[in-house]
Amino acid sequence: MIYDKLDKLSSFLTSSASKAHIEQLIRDLETVKTQSGKHEIDEQVFYLRFDYQTKPAHEGLWEAHRVYQDIHVVLEGSEQVWCTHLNEMSETNSYQQEGDYQLFEGKPAVKINLTPGYFILFNPSDVHKTAVAVDEINSLKKLVIKVRI
Repeated sequence: MIYDKLDKLSSFLTSSASKAHIEQLIRDLETVKTQSGKHEIDEQVFYLRFDYQTKPAHEGLWEAHRVYQDIHVVLEGSEQVWCTHLNEMSETNSYQQEGDYQLFEGKPAVKINLTPGYFILFNPSDVHKTAVAVDEINSLKKLVIKVRI
């Protein structure tokens, strides 16, 4: 897991071909705010733009991915994101190839309040729970960039 300011994101991107596309996407965040749904960038990268309500921690799901890194960016609002290492969790289902996810249960090693201007990058060994309310339930606009590894 990497947590940093959004203007530092490009230093953590490894694919030079996709790096330029992701950098352009980050420069165009005002446009991205208006584009809900799934959007293909290139053969290695797509992004999902969500609108949702945060929720109490007990309602959230722990998940991890095998094929894609996740880069989470809050555009409006805030949420708490929980993370821990895969080896510290218990599987609750088998890996779902369609959707690239597996669900887990366990306890967080790290809790981060994600707000605009910051990002969290999750690798396959990072199990994460998102959409956790910080102090109270609130509306959120969020970007999740999926990078094939």
